[in-house]
Amino acid sequence: IKDAGVKINVISDVGDDLRLIMDIFYNPLVIGEDGKLLADSGQEPAKDTIKDFIKNIPFNGEYIPANMVDALQAASGIDIPVILTVETKFGTNDFSIVDGKVVPNAGYLVIADVDLTLNYRANV
Repeated sequence: IKDAGVKINVISDVGDDLRLIMDIFYNPLVIGEDGKLLADSGQEPAKDTIKDFIKNIPFNGEYIPANMVDALQAASGIDIPVILTVETKFGTNDFSIVDGKVVPNAGYLVIADVDLTLNYRANV
């Protein structure tokens, strides 16, 4: 809500890109080495949880990698999620390392499959 006569400029941009590299230590009795559930090969708990977490960050909300790790630990078959690298970039800028948290410039994040590297390691 603005006073009468106050000009505003609404800008709509594509989301900030997220690049993520993680080691996922998984329970080999629940998840296969490809990251898919053994009971339902249509589900990839780590990938699905990450994409769902990013999608549910409120507009102009903070992305906190530690909270994403918490969500991954609650996913079926994932024992230890370890973030190796997490970076974001806006538009044509270079990727920059996320230091604890970040508020995306565009108000939201997107992650392409090419920017999501999950190294699955059996937790034996």
